[in-house]
Amino acid sequence: MEHSSRVRVSICGKNFTIVSDEGQEHIVAIADDVNNRMSELIGSNSKITYDMAAVLTALNLSSELKTERMLNSIKDDLDSVDALDKKLQAAESCIAELKKINAEQQEEFRKEKERMRLDWIIKEKEFLDMIDRG
Repeated sequence: MEHSSRVRVSICGKNFTIVSDEGQEHIVAIADDVNNRMSELIGSNSKITYDMAAVLTALNLSSELKTERMLNSIKDDLDSVDALDKKLQAAESCIAELKKINAEQQEEFRKEKERMRLDWIIKEKEFLDMIDRG
């Protein structure tokens, strides 16, 4: 450990030297949390030994960590869903705009087709008139 520090802590009356890359304040805070949790367990039931309290504390902390990880995973999933929802809304907006453009172009095409049909009728009449005169 490159920047490791050694910190002496006491947990339920037992002294430990913790070597860590974390700062002293961080280590002391964690040790205090473990000490408080274990002391509470030992104080709640006279049959709970130091070893039992240590295992129960480890199980409780592991459960809390697992729950926190699941909540973070759910939050990440919700963030992903929100991002996908925004993309979906943008895509739906584009589709609506394209449908509008398509409808306008179809109307223009229908009008042009009708104009060409009328032009054809006029040209055909003119052609038939020329044949009749000629």
